[in-house]
Formats: sequence, C-alpha cells, structure tokens
Amino acid sequence: MDRLTTQTLQGMSLNALKDHYKKVYDDFQKTSSRDSRTMSYLLTVDSYIQLKQQEETN
Repeated sequence: MDRLTTQTLQGMSLNALKDHYKKVYDDFQKTSSRDSRTMSYLLTVDSYIQLKQQEETN
C-alpha cells in the first residue's frame, strides 16, 4: 500500500473508516472474483479501525 493511502486512512475518523470498510466490503462481495489485494486492503482498514477504537477508549 502506498504512503498516500496510509496517510488518508490515518486521517479518517472512526465512523468514516467504518463506512469506508463497509462500502469496500459490499463491493468486494458483489464481485465474482475474490481479489487478494482487496482482501488485504480490508484487513488493513480493519486494523486502523481497531487502532482508532483503542485510542478513543484510552
């Protein structure tokens, strides 16, 4: 993943990250091919969501 994507994800709020994850996931489910790049991207977004949730609880 490139630096711009990483910076963009870091700058997003928790709700924005969740909405983004849902949109990408829904699109991913609609495609017949299971793209491994999309799957790893979803895992990355999920890790940012978990990170933001930990930050907000601390």
